[in-house]
Amino acid sequence: MRRSPQAAMGSIKFYGVAGYVVPAGVMFQTKDGLIYMNSEPVTLVDTGQKQIDLTEQGFGVLSYNDQNIGIGESKLLYANGNGVKYNKPGIYDKYPADQVTPVEEILLVQVGEINGGADLETDDQLRNRLEQASQEAPSSPYNGLISALYEVNGVNAIKIVANDSLEVDESGNPPKTLHFYVDGGYKDDIAKAIFGSIAAGVQSYGGIEVRVKDIGGSEHSVYYDEPSPLSVYAHVKVETNDDYPTDGPALIQQAVADYVKSVGMGETVHYSYLYRTIYDSIPGIVVADVTIGTDDAALSPQDIKLDDIQRATITLDSVVVE
Repeated sequence: MRRSPQAAMGSIKFYGVAGYVVPAGVMFQTKDGLIYMNSEPVTLVDTGQKQIDLTEQGFGVLSYNDQNIGIGESKLLYANGNGVKYNKPGIYDKYPADQVTPVEEILLVQVGEINGGADLETDDQLRNRLEQASQEAPSSPYNGLISALYEVNGVNAIKIVANDSLEVDESGNPPKTLHFYVDGGYKDDIAKAIFGSIAAGVQSYGGIEVRVKDIGGSEHSVYYDEPSPLSVYAHVKVETNDDYPTDGPALIQQAVADYVKSVGMGETVHYSYLYRTIYDSIPGIVVADVTIGTDDAALSPQDIKLDDIQRATITLDSVVVE
């Protein structure tokens, strides 16, 4: 069966008046226009401070009428729609969000670590998955683990680093462990796939811990990691005609960001693909000149090859349009 689209899920952090309860169902919008909803009430716990300095993160000093500031967090934030475009891997301070219906008790909202969003499976993706399934038997334990993880909706890429020795390896993996790197998917689904496929006595390793119950009700810890983020920057210079829309720069920023986010772990960000994306998405562009890079001070017409455990990340602010 073709895989259905899936909503992303992640975390949200609130700064505001101590004691205020953010009700469930409140919606928030990030800079790229995407809307998310927190699905549980969140109480802002008193920090004992009347001010919190977030100047280094770019948010200034938070205060409210000489009242104490509270902080609350939820791990049950859901995207208000399906698709990979809602995924926002990484730390909170990269993704500030605005209240759709503002209340003055909430001073700052940040979202992050949003994963699991998936688009409707394409013909090529379905074909590749069917070809892989036809080659699975007989299968090694590694192939079995990879196949199980690819069955998780939203998973785009997998890398397993095995340390079969009795010593810690050069990457810091403990002896006799399997270090999983998984791009996409819900963490609970990923953990269940690993637990259901890994051999008894083999220890998983990684920075993300998920507790999984066996059929007897006993809990076990499953560990894995998401790919390391690699920040990508882009500069687009365009010559336009009368068909170019007034929101053209914003449309270009979104088109560039959507393409970069679609590049999977260990793949290549092709700068030439951005021309097709821009010309196909935005009318009125006569000529476009595109440069990209991992350093905003050193952009050029170049491809960016990701390491096996890297994932390209980009924000709208990282795309400059002239």
